[in-house]
Amino acid sequence: MSQEDIDVVLASIEAYNAEDLDAQIATYAPDAVIVFDPAQALAFGGDSLVGREAFRNEVNAAQQFFGARYKLSEVRAAGESQVLCRGEIGGIGAASGIEGYDRMSTLFTLRDGLITRLEFYRDHDEALKAAGLKE
Repeated sequence: MSQEDIDVVLASIEAYNAEDLDAQIATYAPDAVIVFDPAQALAFGGDSLVGREAFRNEVNAAQQFFGARYKLSEVRAAGESQVLCRGEIGGIGAASGIEGYDRMSTLFTLRDGLITRLEFYRDHDEALKAAGLKE
């Protein structure tokens, strides 16, 4: 795992938090796959998305609904091509003004400086297992 890959992931999350959708999407490969935690699948209408445009549409909807943010508490290398992040995802509801966050771990897989796969995990132990790591 190179520091460059970690920097790509951090830049993507920074762009997400800044609501800079173009900058965030630019960190993803055109055929990137996004896999949702089973608890999220119902809200997103399926267990995965394929491609930048599908991902753009989902992120745009989330930003409009609750000004989504991902507050990181941990970032670590996971093998040669993966980065594991841990934190809280949420935001402030556009209609209600109520702020809410939920624990979320994310496993990024990269190739040639772009994110090719993003997996969401509500259970950090499951994320560690998927990354082939122990606590």
